[in-house]
Amino acid sequence: MTDARDPLRYLSTKAAWMSFVGGHTQASIAQELEVSQSKVHRLISHAQTRGYVTIRVHGGSDRLLELEAQIKDAFGLDRCTICSGGLPDHIDEQTLIASVGETAGQYLASLLDNKSITRIGAGMGRTMSAAIEAMPDTPRADLKIVAITGSLSRKLSANPLDVVLRLQHKTGGEGYFLPVPYLARSVEEREAFQAYESVQELMALAEGADLFAVGIGSVNDEGNLASTETISGEELNNLRAAGVVGDIAGSFYGIDGNFIETELGRMTVGLPGQTLRGRRVLGIAAGPSKAAAMLGALRSGVLTEIIIDEHLASAVLSGAMQEQRCQS
Repeated sequence: MTDARDPLRYLSTKAAWMSFVGGHTQASIAQELEVSQSKVHRLISHAQTRGYVTIRVHGGSDRLLELEAQIKDAFGLDRCTICSGGLPDHIDEQTLIASVGETAGQYLASLLDNKSITRIGAGMGRTMSAAIEAMPDTPRADLKIVAITGSLSRKLSANPLDVVLRLQHKTGGEGYFLPVPYLARSVEEREAFQAYESVQELMALAEGADLFAVGIGSVNDEGNLASTETISGEELNNLRAAGVVGDIAGSFYGIDGNFIETELGRMTVGLPGQTLRGRRVLGIAAGPSKAAAMLGALRSGVLTEIIIDEHLASAVLSGAMQEQRCQS
C-alpha cells in the first residue's frame, strides 16, 4: 500500500518511472538524481516493495512527471522536481510548504550523501526553513554553510541565521553568517557594512559555494518579507508600484525576469541575486500565491533547478500561456 508520508516516496517513484517507463539505465538515473547506482537500485526496490510500481508507476506520479518535463523544457532548467499538493479545492499553504519542504529536505540529504557538495550558499524563507527542518541528519563535518545575505532581521523565524543554524545542526558542518542586518537603514550604511573586512571575507566564502539554495520571495501581504516585518506595508506597496513581483536574496525583479533597481534593493547586504547567474542555484517555493514570483524567477536565468508543488507549477504554466495569448 502506498504511504504519502513515506519520505522516499517521490524519489523512489521517480527512479522507478525513469527505469521502467523512461528506459533509462541505472547509471543515467544516478546521474540525474545525483546519487550512487547502488542507491538507485535500492530506490527502485523500495518503490516495488511499497507498491508504487506494478506494471506501471501509479499514484498520480504520471501527471507530476509530465509537469516537470513541461517546466524543465520551457525554462531550460537542469532539474525540476514537483511534489503532490493534494486536491485543488483543498489547497492549504502550510500543507504545501510542508510537502515541498519534505521533498527538498530529502533531496538536499541525497546531495550531501555523495559528498559532491562541500559548500552551500544559504538563502532564506519559510519553505527553505521547512526543507532544513525535514532533512534527515546527514553527518558532514567538512561541509561549510554560508549565508548569502545579512543574517539579522526583526524576527528569527525563516531568516538566514535560522537556516544556517539548523543546517549546521543537521550536518555537524561549519556555519557562517553575516553579522549585519539583512536590510541596512540607508544605502550609505549598506556600503559601510560591505566595506568591513570580515563581511568581505564571508561574502568571498559564499561566492565559492558549490550550490546555492534559495527561497523565492514574493510581494504578497503573506510573503516572508512582510510577515516577518522585515519591510513595512508602505515599502511593500512601493515595490509593487515599481513592477516588482518577487526577490532572490533581496534582489527584486519583475514578471519578465529583469532585475529592477529599487531603494530597498540598494540597502540589501550580501550577494546580489543576479550575480548567481551561471552558478548552480536551487529555488524552493510553495503555494500558487507565488506564481508571479516563481515565473519571474524562472525567467531571470538565475535558477538552474527548482522544487515546487503541483499547484504552483500549474499556476506558473497557466500564467505563461495567458501572457502568450495576450501577446499574440
